[in-house]
Amino acid sequence: MRELRETERIVKERLAGLQALPASERDARTVREAMAAMSEAIAQPVPAGRRVGHVSPLKTAARLAAVAAGVALIVFISSRTSRPVWALEQVTEALQKYKACNLTVVDAAGIVYDLWAEAEPSGELSGDMTMKGTNGSVIWVKDNRTYYYDRSSNTVEVDDAKTAGFSPWLGPELFRMIAKADDARTVYGKDPATGRDLVVMTGSMLAAIGHISWSIEFDKETKLPIALKQWDNPRRGGAPAISAVRITYYEQPPEGSLTVDVPSGATYRPKPIVLPEANLAMLQDSDGGIPVEGLTRARAARSILVQVYAASIAGDLRTIRKLCPLTRSWNDEILKSVILGRDESRRLAEVVAIGDVLREGYDRLGPFVVVPSRLKTRDGRLWEDTQIVQFRQAGGRESCVVYGPYGMLSEIR
Repeated sequence: MRELRETERIVKERLAGLQALPASERDARTVREAMAAMSEAIAQPVPAGRRVGHVSPLKTAARLAAVAAGVALIVFISSRTSRPVWALEQVTEALQKYKACNLTVVDAAGIVYDLWAEAEPSGELSGDMTMKGTNGSVIWVKDNRTYYYDRSSNTVEVDDAKTAGFSPWLGPELFRMIAKADDARTVYGKDPATGRDLVVMTGSMLAAIGHISWSIEFDKETKLPIALKQWDNPRRGGAPAISAVRITYYEQPPEGSLTVDVPSGATYRPKPIVLPEANLAMLQDSDGGIPVEGLTRARAARSILVQVYAASIAGDLRTIRKLCPLTRSWNDEILKSVILGRDESRRLAEVVAIGDVLREGYDRLGPFVVVPSRLKTRDGRLWEDTQIVQFRQAGGRESCVVYGPYGMLSEIR
C-alpha cells in the first residue's frame, strides 16, 4: 500500500489545477505534468512469476468495471488519423496467451487502486478480480458474486453477479468488438518520455451502464495495450471515468494476488441496483417490448426472455432491437458481435432453463426484475446469463422490455 500511496501523491501533485486551465493550455500541460508524474512514480513490486509486456514509464489510460477517474491524456497524438483499426490481428495474437493482468488505476477522487484480474478458462470473459484502494476500500469478484467493501462503515455490499471486471476480458474478444464501432478510429503518435511509437484507438457505444467512449493506447512494437481510459459519455468529454497508469500482463495470476482479507465484524447487505437515468429515457418508446396485462411480473419476464433468446438463435436483429431498446443505436456489426458472437460455434443454440425472479427494484418508469437463465451454445458449453426486465407504461398500456444484463455472462463448469 505504501507504493500506491506514493503513486497517488505524485499524480495528485503533478495534476493539481489541471481542470482549471483553459482548453488551449490544458493539452500541453497534460503532456508535461502527467508524464513527469508517471516517470517519477514508484513502480509496484511484482510478485515472483513471469512479468511480460511491461513498458516503463507507462502513460495514462480499465470501468470496463467499477471506479471513476480523472487523469488526462498524456501522449502527443499526431494529426494522422485512419478509419481502419490498426494491426488488429497482431494485437489479438499478442494478447492470446495472457490470462491475468495488473493495473494501477486512479479515480476521480484521487484514490489509487491496485487491480488484479484473471480471465475465465475460456479466455473470453473476466473471472475473479480484486481492487484495493488507498482509502481502504476493496472491490472483489469471487464465485460470480461482486463485493464492495467500505472501510468507514465496515460494510460490504454484495451483487449476485459479476458487476466489476472486464466485459469482455482485456483480450482478443474486446478489441474485435470495439473495432466494429461506427466511430472507431486510430491515431498515431509518440510517447514524449521514451520516444516509443504509439497507436491510439478511440470509439464509443451505448452499453447497459450508459453511453461510453474510450481511448486505448498500444505500444506499436509489442502490439500490447499499455494504457486505457473510458468516459461515461459518447464523446470522451471531461474527466474520464477510468484511467489506468500502468498495465502488466501475466500468463497466470501470481499466488495471493486475488486474496482479500475483510475485517471481522463487517456487515454484509445487498447492493442496490440503480439503472442510469440516460438509459431509462430510451426505454419509454411505446414501439417495443411486449404487453403484460394479466401477467405476473415473473411470467411476463419469462415470456419476453424466451422471445429474445429465440431471436438470438435465429439471428433476428430486428426483434432483438424491438425487445431490447438499448441496442437500437448499435450497428449490425456490433449487435452481431455482442449478441450473436463472432464464431458460429459460440452462437446460442438452446435455452436450458429460465429461473425465478432473483431480485426486484424500482425506478421512475416502474418496477424491474432480475432473472437468471441457463443457456447452451453450439459448442456444447453452458452459460449463466442474468437479465434485467423493465416494466413501464407506454402508449397507454403496461408493457415490459429487456433492459440489459445484470453483470457479466459466466461459463458454468
